[in-house]
Amino acid sequence: MTILNNILAVSWHEFRVMCTRYSILLVLSGGIFVYGLLYNYMYAPNVVRDAPVAVVDMSRTPLSRSYIRLLDATPQARVLTNNADLPAAKELMKYDEVVGIVYIPRILTLVWGVVKKRYILCTAPLRLSFILLPCRKRLLEPCLL
Repeated sequence: MTILNNILAVSWHEFRVMCTRYSILLVLSGGIFVYGLLYNYMYAPNVVRDAPVAVVDMSRTPLSRSYIRLLDATPQARVLTNNADLPAAKELMKYDEVVGIVYIPRILTLVWGVVKKRYILCTAPLRLSFILLPCRKRLLEPCLL
């Protein structure tokens, strides 16, 4: 019990010393707030925005069209085309016009998914290089000047 009392006494003493020194309080509170505010700005250039994707809509239902509109409304993706078939979308991806393909299957209906209690899979094959797109632009900018 004395060991625990000693640990608590030392901890209480150190806590009192920390709370009475302005330099320690300034570093702790200032560091926490400044880092919390600047954290988002440090990683903002590396966030992918407006990545062009091709949508292969085999369902052609109001639900799938609504999903495509919602996908296009996100800041991360920009629907380049939604009337492509799968080979045409693969060609677009091969020539680097799109960085991903969103494939919506024929059986995408809300009633079917709810009644059967199954998840409906929408696949999205993506090119890994689009993740590095902001870094690649930053690295190539000095070469283009």
